[in-house]
Amino acid sequence: MKNINAKEILEIAIQNEKNGVVFYTKLAGRVNDDSVKKTLLEFADQEGRHVVAVKKLINKLMEENEELAYYDDPEELLYLQAIADASIFTDVHDSAQINAIISDTLAAFHYAVNVEVKSIEFYKQLLQIMSPDSDQDTVKELIEQEKGHVRTLYTMIKGHEE
Repeated sequence: MKNINAKEILEIAIQNEKNGVVFYTKLAGRVNDDSVKKTLLEFADQEGRHVVAVKKLINKLMEENEELAYYDDPEELLYLQAIADASIFTDVHDSAQINAIISDTLAAFHYAVNVEVKSIEFYKQLLQIMSPDSDQDTVKELIEQEKGHVRTLYTMIKGHEE
């Protein structure tokens, strides 16, 4: 397995967040409930802000030349890479697959909860390999925002099931 550095890990995170923007935007276009649509578009906006936050983190790391050494703990890297390879938001540019996922709103909410949980796990694992001197607060804030998405989605699921 190829070793990856912090910048490469964070670029994976950027792609995952960009995929989240596409997913939530497409899902919002499929729902009829205006309040649910508004929430999903807010999620898309937040995922877009996550892209900006992660890019800033990369820039900070590049300026400080911090944590750019290649990680050599194969178990940590393998686990993080496995999470990333799960693509978190899978194939959002594959119209057939995304349409299948979002064709049932309740199923789409469940799918979204699962991918948000994967995002949280990805960021938690990222924290495990980051130096204590690096900008862990940004990653912790991303985790909290993703947890907020899970809570909101879970509430929407419960409301949709009633």
